[in-house]
Amino acid sequence: MAKGKDTIDTELAGPYERFYDSDESTCAFMSAMWSLSYGISRELAALADLRGHHLLVDVGGANGPFSIAALQQFPELRAVIFDLPRVQPANGSGWVPKFRGGALKWR
Repeated sequence: MAKGKDTIDTELAGPYERFYDSDESTCAFMSAMWSLSYGISRELAALADLRGHHLLVDVGGANGPFSIAALQQFPELRAVIFDLPRVQPANGSGWVPKFRGGALKWR
């Protein structure tokens, strides 16, 4: 092997660039993320036991499977999902948490 992966793939977009390059691909990716993670998110939210907490900040939360699972189990919660601007909060669950798209800036 004379060339490494970085050399061979330099012309290809990264996986996330491909997922977010159109509304159609973003929607398909978000749908797949929801399908793969909502069920386990329900289990994780129960294990997290968020009783007594008031705000869930879900960084990189995609279209909200964990946040929505937590809201369903702990109705006193509010949730803010922070993800890339192209990510859409729609997920078919009927729950629409507050959504922020943008870039995090660290101090």
